[in-house]
Amino acid sequence: MPSADDYTWLEDSLLGEAACLTVVLGKSRESVLADFGADAQVVVPIDDAYGNGVSLVDIPDGVIAIEYNGFQGAQPEVLRALSVDGSASSMFWNVNDDNAFSCARGGQLVATVDMYDAEDPGEVDLPDDLRLLFELGADEDADLHAIGLAMVEQFTGVKITAVHVENAEVAHPIENV
Repeated sequence: MPSADDYTWLEDSLLGEAACLTVVLGKSRESVLADFGADAQVVVPIDDAYGNGVSLVDIPDGVIAIEYNGFQGAQPEVLRALSVDGSASSMFWNVNDDNAFSCARGGQLVATVDMYDAEDPGEVDLPDDLRLLFELGADEDADLHAIGLAMVEQFTGVKITAVHVENAEVAHPIENV
């Protein structure tokens, strides 16, 4: 089972205090960009896309979408669209300490949770394999972002690595953000 320990690299990454990482399986890059509302024809350096762009890193049968200070991948309507032909899962956080783990399959939202709800998980509706990881967030020393990424891995089978994030050098602007 994935572990938050697999994501200790997150603390030293370029993602910082605000990001959204989304794993999408079963869709082409072009379809993913369209679902994000991104302009596939325009490419900008990653430094120019803070808060308004998405970088895509290829993985087998899909992509990892990386948003620096973005949140499109956490939007239910975007996740549903991303998952129409497969599955999609994201972990989002920002400087206001907002956060969300979300996942969808076959165009249907499976779950979306605030990681702080791990402190009182009774009302949270999650598949059992995700609940086990989620409940680790109740520990006051837990890294909620790392746990959320472990949940993304559990749902999709894709481990996001520091190399994936480092390979994201360009982005596509997201329209209407």
